[in-house]
Amino acid sequence: MNLKMKLTSLQKFFSWQNENGSGFIESLISLAIGGICCAALLSLSASLIKEAKRTEMRDAMNQYAIEGMEELRWIRTNNPTAFNINSNMVPGNYYVTSSDTIASAGTDLCSTNANSTHCEKLKLNSSPNNLFYRYFVVEPPYNGNMWKITVKVGMLPPRDEMIEPREVVGYIPK
Repeated sequence: MNLKMKLTSLQKFFSWQNENGSGFIESLISLAIGGICCAALLSLSASLIKEAKRTEMRDAMNQYAIEGMEELRWIRTNNPTAFNINSNMVPGNYYVTSSDTIASAGTDLCSTNANSTHCEKLKLNSSPNNLFYRYFVVEPPYNGNMWKITVKVGMLPPRDEMIEPREVVGYIPK
């Protein structure tokens, strides 16, 4: 009998059907849980969108670096004097001008000075503004007959977020 009384008192304790306002409390709890889930999903989608934008920018930088190397090879083939082949090109920083010639970039690089004119400035397809810089580094002849060239592409300052510069290394006959 004592056990039966305990069971009925437990049933009454857990039974919300007869209490006034219990449906309202359940509704509030379910709304709170739903709100927390929505906030988590919104946060997740915001971070995914941000990462997709960073991936788009890294992809564009990689494409510009590869395109820069191909452009240098094209210039070397079609305009060999642009590389000062006969006067032995000096190792250093260079950029390709709008007339497909090679110009020295010196130390005034776009990576530190967005107003520098000593590099190529490039855009992202979805943006009207210049976002990237491109220049290349010529290192002393490799094996005596090949220039080691590193094409570097990075983001112009000021940057909202840091994306590491991209590099493509190639060799061009001296």
